[in-house]
Amino acid sequence: MSAYISARDALSKGPAPFGDSGLTFVAAAVVAEVAGSVIRLPMEVTKLRLQLGAYRNSFHAFQDLGTNLKDLYRGSFLPQTVLHDCSYSACGWLIFETSRQQLYSLRGSSDLPVYENLSLGIFTGTLTALVTNPFDVIKTRIIGRPAGTSPPGIVETARSILSLEGLRAFWQGATWRVLHLAPSHGVCAVCWPAELCRVFHVVLRHPSSRYMLLYEIVKLQLASLRE
Repeated sequence: MSAYISARDALSKGPAPFGDSGLTFVAAAVVAEVAGSVIRLPMEVTKLRLQLGAYRNSFHAFQDLGTNLKDLYRGSFLPQTVLHDCSYSACGWLIFETSRQQLYSLRGSSDLPVYENLSLGIFTGTLTALVTNPFDVIKTRIIGRPAGTSPPGIVETARSILSLEGLRAFWQGATWRVLHLAPSHGVCAVCWPAELCRVFHVVLRHPSSRYMLLYEIVKLQLASLRE
């Protein structure tokens, strides 16, 4: 989140086509995901392969990471980071930020009640999960291949799914994905006020204060409920 906020704030002060346009939110989301993938990509791929049985156990996963880490980045960056993570983050932030600005205009204030933030987050999570589900299916098929095998291409995988299983296959698991992501987006939106963003920056600058983060979240929301 901190990477997104920093990129968004920098791009919003830039020249066209950035500034106040939706492209600022999309570009900031992509920058944040690419930066985070350096650390997160091996973890995401390993977790998925363990869940799908591509690795026999955790030791097998660590062994493969130790010997094929470079191949993992090369074979998984496009399907995991670019296709899945960047598209999901770009779509989610674009929906959230533009919808939030519309609510600000309607309200005439940037101080939204908790229930509106919660509803906005659930709406964002639901729509984003449905729109990007085909990318999630394609990514899972590519990443979940047996360890040591060559990764198929994104277009090749999409064509194979379409020809063998039909268009509906791209929305397999969409219901459960919505049930997982919509509530989490709702909670995130409730914790999104500018005051909380400043708390995140303080926490990141002072690691010893991280235990205070949950306290600050609860304090801010209790204060808003009392108003």
